[in-house]
Amino acid sequence: MESDLREKVLDLREEILNLRRDMETLLKEVRELKYTCSRMDNHINFVENVYTAVRQPFSFILGYTTKWTSKKELPMLSSGASLSPKGVESEVLKDQ
Repeated sequence: MESDLREKVLDLREEILNLRRDMETLLKEVRELKYTCSRMDNHINFVENVYTAVRQPFSFILGYTTKWTSKKELPMLSSGASLSPKGVESEVLKDQ
């Protein structure tokens, strides 16, 4: 009986150690994901800033060169807009 109890305790201890290892692995992956997401956020901000800066000059050129179209300027990015293809598409459709 005492040997069974000891064996169960050892099994539980091993399981706890395995869970701890798994948890450490997950924490490492979460840290890597945070870093990657932070870099992607910085990139998205950069692209949005560039788009905002070149929107007006491009709109002028677009208006000058495309006199036969009704669309004369590029869409503004709203605060919640995304530069993903669907986000840009929704911005263009909203402006029409």
